Amino acid sequence: MLKAIFIDIDGTLRVNKKIDGKIINSLEALNNLGVKVIITTGRNFIHARNLARKIKVYPIIIACNGALVKRYDNNEIIYASKISRKTIRKIFDFTSSHNCKLLAHEDTTNYYIRKNDDIGTGIVGLTITSNNYERMITMKYLFKDQIPEVEFVNSSKAIYLEKRITNKIYFHDVNNRSITKGKGISEVLDYLDLNSSEVISIGDSNNDISMTYVVDKSIAVKNSTTALQNYSTITLDSDLGTYLTNLVLELQNEKTK
Repeated sequence: MLKAIFIDIDGTLRVNKKIDGKIINSLEALNNLGVKVIITTGRNFIHARNLARKIKVYPIIIACNGALVKRYDNNEIIYASKISRKTIRKIFDFTSSHNCKLLAHEDTTNYYIRKNDDIGTGIVGLTITSNNYERMITMKYLFKDQIPEVEFVNSSKAIYLEKRITNKIYFHDVNNRSITKGKGISEVLDYLDLNSSEVISIGDSNNDISMTYVVDKSIAVKNSTTALQNYSTITLDSDLGTYLTNLVLELQNEKTK
């Protein structure tokens, strides 16, 4: 019996900044059937919370690629992996020397680090940004050697597809090592007392691969990366709205048997 769906935002739930009406209707129907739809995203908690409230999904959010798991109904922090200030200072020095910006994510705020005094004690994730394509392509290799205690958990699609885009701001998301969306899902499974056979994951990108490790059934949407498709149980040949509509009908039929 399906009890929860872990779903990515950008490129999955939302495409070209819009959520299809069929998806919204299906999410409501899934909620009525008792299926918990849990946003699992590389975005910060504030952004994800605002979207979750709007589309009325389950109040647990996995944010910052698994570094923060928090309820938006009562602000309970289920899990948080904070990056040490010492490590962040090293990252800030590194990114500053490469003329990149550094955005910090805490559970209730996000801000750019412009000097060492800006570094807070509750930072769970960082985002490095730059419009220099070559610098961002090579940075992850330099970064891995110099600051091994953290890792890049997500990057602009243009970066891992090695596709330069005019006037594009490229990014790398940084977490403590081994902190991924899959880790966040594991924490939620423990919290809700669910097992991997009772849930599915749905994503489109390389940072969704870790979700496939901790669920029995994983869905790659039609526009997903080849890497994710290789790890997923199913790759959709139709749009997500159609898949969710059919899933709702299937669950409704099961309930009436």
